[in-house]
Amino acid sequence: MFGLQDSPSDPSTGRTFGAGGGAIIRTSLEGRGFSAAVADTMLRARRESSTKLYGTYLQDWQKFCSERQIHSDSASVLDGLEYLQSLVDLDKGYSAVNTARSALSTVLVIAGVPFGQHSDVKVFMKGVYNLKPPMPRYTSTWDVDMVLRLLKS
Repeated sequence: MFGLQDSPSDPSTGRTFGAGGGAIIRTSLEGRGFSAAVADTMLRARRESSTKLYGTYLQDWQKFCSERQIHSDSASVLDGLEYLQSLVDLDKGYSAVNTARSALSTVLVIAGVPFGQHSDVKVFMKGVYNLKPPMPRYTSTWDVDMVLRLLKS
């Protein structure tokens, strides 16, 4: 991971790719007119672990936008869907793509609607679900009766 001094930056926003998820979300909130105090309070709506996880995808989103000369805060639904498709093309599963969708929803609000709530995004996510359904957490289970019999003997 880059240190903040030597991090590459997005020329359209001046943000560094090494900036954490909280810093990216804060900049987006302040860019939408929220005061620093309000942005701080809003950042506390998510657990630190979620903000950290979102940071991975938000940094990737900024890099994606920079490479295409798109301003990451004012991108279109189409731009966001192209980013999500790039994750599908990298063989990411539904859960990863859904997390990226949630992360984008924190910084990309289009016509007053968070990215993830747009109808086209919902249809896309249904397609991802059908293409790459979430894998069950456990692929096999133990027969409890057999285990108890073995422990008893």
